[in-house]
Amino acid sequence: MTRVLCVVLTLVALGAEAATGQAISGRVVNPDREGIQNAFVELLTADDEQLAGVFTDGNGRFRIQLMGPVARHVLAIGAIGHSPRSWEVPQVAPNDLLDLGDLQLQIQPIALSSLDVRVTRSRLTPGREWIRRRQLLGRGKFFPGAVLTAANPRSLSVYLSERTELWVEYDMRGTPSVYVPSADCTLVFVNEWPMNANVGNSVPRPRVGVESIDRPPANTALELQNMGFPSLDHVPLEWIAAVEVYESLRDVPPGRLQFSSSGAHSCAIVNVWTWNSW
Repeated sequence: MTRVLCVVLTLVALGAEAATGQAISGRVVNPDREGIQNAFVELLTADDEQLAGVFTDGNGRFRIQLMGPVARHVLAIGAIGHSPRSWEVPQVAPNDLLDLGDLQLQIQPIALSSLDVRVTRSRLTPGREWIRRRQLLGRGKFFPGAVLTAANPRSLSVYLSERTELWVEYDMRGTPSVYVPSADCTLVFVNEWPMNANVGNSVPRPRVGVESIDRPPANTALELQNMGFPSLDHVPLEWIAAVEVYESLRDVPPGRLQFSSSGAHSCAIVNVWTWNSW
């Protein structure tokens, strides 16, 4: 029993000696003496052969265990966002721990190459897309906003009536409205949203542009747009991207521009696209 105990004690002593052995320790810090976590510490020979490599802990500390005597050591340390640096360390005596203390790295911002970010987007916005599709069908009449601005007519309603089958009539206040005599009704839209047109109760539509008695009158074109333009002549020419006119239901292309409630109504349609929807 005594002989076995002596053997066990001898092994424990040898293990403790091997654990302590030759070692190098230290702490990697930044210029503010704060520990740098996950810095990589390499121990190299004079021929740049790696003997060991470790990462620092949360406090920037490291410990490298040496397997045997080395004539000359080089300690190389690198960390993200810091300049790499090397230190020459002397030979460590057997069973000795060489503590190098604080090893400071200088901050080096990471230089990123310039990025060329390109966003691919369709050249066709909603208004352009629908105009393009309808023109391909060969129906309707289309008036670009640039042409209207260049013509600068005193009345957009009259300008369109001179070039289409639209007629113009005025109410007691002098507000113009357009219509096609051969159609059951004429619907006028801005960006495919109903204008304040008088088409009767037989065609369901949102009541847009109807001013209540207690609502103050609009003083600007923007206020008119928010309320709903009362007529084509109230739409500023510089706001218009395009105007499309369909003089009968036969000309209305299939798809979104189907504003007539049923086949019982043959409604002519005028739709104005403004630049904010173009």
